[in-house]
Amino acid sequence: MSRVLLIKAMRKAVLETGDSVAPPLGLLCLAAYAKKVRPGKDQFTILDERIHPRTPKEWIAYIKELRPDCIGLSAMSADADRVGALIPFLKDNFPKIPVVLGGPLASSVGPDLIKHIPADYLVMGEGEKAFVSLLEMFEQGLSHPGREISGLAFSDPDGKTVCWPKNKDLIDVKSMPFPAYDLIDLKEYQYQPRMTPMSTKEPYAYIMTSRGCPYHCIYCHDIFSKKFRPMDALQVVDEIERLITDFGIHEFEIIDDVFNLNKKRVLAICSEIKRRGLKTAFTFPNGLRSDILDREVLEALASVGTYHIDVAVESASPRIQKLAQKNINLEKLEENAVIASELGIFCWGLFMLGFPTETRREILKTLFWAWKSPMHGAFFFIVIPQEGTELARKYCNKKPGDSKVGSPLYFNVKDSLTHVSATELRMYQSLAYILFLCSPRRLWAIYRHISNNGRRISGTIFRFLDYLLLQKTKNLAKQVWGAAAGRFGQGAGQKI
Repeated sequence: MSRVLLIKAMRKAVLETGDSVAPPLGLLCLAAYAKKVRPGKDQFTILDERIHPRTPKEWIAYIKELRPDCIGLSAMSADADRVGALIPFLKDNFPKIPVVLGGPLASSVGPDLIKHIPADYLVMGEGEKAFVSLLEMFEQGLSHPGREISGLAFSDPDGKTVCWPKNKDLIDVKSMPFPAYDLIDLKEYQYQPRMTPMSTKEPYAYIMTSRGCPYHCIYCHDIFSKKFRPMDALQVVDEIERLITDFGIHEFEIIDDVFNLNKKRVLAICSEIKRRGLKTAFTFPNGLRSDILDREVLEALASVGTYHIDVAVESASPRIQKLAQKNINLEKLEENAVIASELGIFCWGLFMLGFPTETRREILKTLFWAWKSPMHGAFFFIVIPQEGTELARKYCNKKPGDSKVGSPLYFNVKDSLTHVSATELRMYQSLAYILFLCSPRRLWAIYRHISNNGRRISGTIFRFLDYLLLQKTKNLAKQVWGAAAGRFGQGAGQKI
């Protein structure tokens, strides 16, 4: 039986900014799939660095005791610095153990990542089938595959990088096994910051009910392909019921790319939850295309305990919507946000500032739209051209691997894609948060939600005010001081 160690990497920002620490669903699905197609052949251990960080000495002792036959790492783009330190450390101390890197970082940067990070293998796109093929290869004592494996990249014996296209052999999500939640302790994530900006202290789990998104927003990754592949409604509710029965979980975060693309499926899921009498609560920090919602769907979601949705607006400028290929219907989105609020659902707007060619007038238009919108909370992000996206290829004139691996988080950005300087752009970002709460109507709506569901919402408001008052206001003061010192316009038009 082979021993497989799966690691969820920890970026520095987790410690510095309170970034979300959620159960590593990708690794749980990877292990579950391998167990299904290779029953009894592998023993999996999952180590989440965000929960159990280790010193170099502790890492060496841990791996010597575990004696894994293979190490797999999952990393986001923002984890690049940590992965760039951890993998060389592992290879220096345990050169005979093959190291496989997957997740969004590998998928977005592509095969050139091998030039920066000495992983033995990269798995790009969906990872389950490729990783199982590697396990079978290791079992046979081989170091290089004898056939093409979709999404795999590695260096051949001559040092040449071999790369096969990702997602040519997509998994059937309707046959996916239940994620291997038995490999982690969900209670360890209960008090960690969540992707949902809610401070509930209830134990929860991630749920992904579909893969793929048919939309073509230029700032998004293409990890699961553009083909929408949903689970059946009964399969979704079976997973929810099992989490309730086996793990005592009643609260769920839906993290699909576009959960509500099929209206009938959404209604069927909600109907089945109620038919089984399951006690549930849902949040959507991701997964909803807000302008294709309607009252019927929102009422169904509210009836099964949905209390929070993120509403991805991005920009209030029709020109920028077209440029970003988001093309969202702002009127319909606003209408649905009003309906959601009436149903007691907390609406959190997501906005992006600094698209290529975006003018000051367009930025201010987005800020004003957000101010008068029915949203209860909001995040204002600065646009970052993530590796592997159309945004990076088209507007930064770079291919994957051309620059430093990985990208920063969406806060504390030091560069600008638009004609507005980075300093001025950060000032607009800070101003947006201040203006957003300067609305008596919004404060009253927030108060009503606190009255109706104080345990969840009050914690959210305290976190939001802490972020606004202690961080954004301080940054705004620094930027105003810098402008007064004559440094306001430096860096205008700077490209990444």
